[in-house]
Amino acid sequence: MGSSGHVVGSFGLPAKGFVLHSTTGLVDLTAFAATPGMTIIGGTGVNASRQVTALAEVSGATVGVLITP
Repeated sequence: MGSSGHVVGSFGLPAKGFVLHSTTGLVDLTAFAATPGMTIIGGTGVNASRQVTALAEVSGATVGVLITP
């Protein structure tokens, strides 16, 4: 959980990354994917600016991404 009260992680099969906050509820991080066909498979961290580090799958590869909602 970040200092701003945001929680990140993953849910389901296949895995989907999420961010959770009391004011916004549960949001699928794939909604913020900048590359077509990219699926965010897990949130791994969140900072005070609400930037989320995550793992994503794109074109069969797993990559690290930084998401700024």
